[in-house]
Amino acid sequence: MAGPIMLDLNKNAPANILNLTKSLPQLKKLRGMLNWDPSVTSANHDLDIFILCLNDQGKITSGNDVVFFNNKFGQGVAVPVDNTTGAGDEDEYFTIEMAALSPAHSQWDIFVFIHEAEKLGQTFGQIKNAKFEILNDETGESMVHYLITQTFVNETALHVASLVRLADGSFELQPVGQAGEMDPNQVAANYM
Repeated sequence: MAGPIMLDLNKNAPANILNLTKSLPQLKKLRGMLNWDPSVTSANHDLDIFILCLNDQGKITSGNDVVFFNNKFGQGVAVPVDNTTGAGDEDEYFTIEMAALSPAHSQWDIFVFIHEAEKLGQTFGQIKNAKFEILNDETGESMVHYLITQTFVNETALHVASLVRLADGSFELQPVGQAGEMDPNQVAANYM
């Protein structure tokens, strides 16, 4: 049996694209885990997962195409937990059920943001042990891993990866690893 498939999505890692249909033909569900440790100062650090569900022109067409803490469920996509402090073992996560994904969408862009980063003057480098991992939900096998705190020190937003449905119906997981100082509204505006 082959070892686990692992993409290194930290800065300066080579760009790897994982064809999920070929590599994991039995894959039913992806799970993305976002974890960090609670702040030891008075200010909490609140990280959030956003998934932008894009049509074949790479656009969002309504607010329902953005799945996040105020719109937790889309077709085949869920971000069901909003942890505002980092306390606990499973802080925030998303699930993507491959067979339930909307035919109106062909790409799902996965982001992590610091909630109200500009207002609070926070960056990823101030957050203790922030990391992101994408797993095969059924087997628990890790496919993607980011060390956010050490890698993206001065940034507030991270485009983790994109799940892309190709013209032949197969799926690819494409690492992105682009970070910057933006809030969710600024990022979403680029997809309209």
